[in-house]
Amino acid sequence: MQQFIQRIVRQLSMVFSLLWLTPILLLAFYELQPGHSGLLADDVRACYVAETITILLTALCVPLALKLFAWALTHRINTCSIEQALKRYRCWSLLRLILLWVPVLAGMLTYFICTSYSGLLCALIALVATLFCRPSQQSLTQQIKLTN
Repeated sequence: MQQFIQRIVRQLSMVFSLLWLTPILLLAFYELQPGHSGLLADDVRACYVAETITILLTALCVPLALKLFAWALTHRINTCSIEQALKRYRCWSLLRLILLWVPVLAGMLTYFICTSYSGLLCALIALVATLFCRPSQQSLTQQIKLTN
């Protein structure tokens, strides 16, 4: 059982690291490219649409990722056997991290395409929200109520 818990935490930690590594690599790639500053920066309508979509994605995904997981803990995860609860915990945690990865990616792309700081701000908001989802063995055991 302990090995299974450690494997779940290791898998979630890898996904968490990839989520944080994605914007860092995108930012480094973008900043090192000479002459590619905002392909749609001159098109005001396209930038407005991109910024609006990014803001709406962030406003939808961040609370959804946090509240949906809290709901799943009480209604889906903690209502079954321990082994099944661990499998469900892994699935719901992955879903939560993916829901937070979407506005990060959209925000970074909006920043690159439109050179808009609102996209960068949305990506930063989603990245800060991932700090509440940092996987650890202690949080897993407390949330599934393996220990009090």
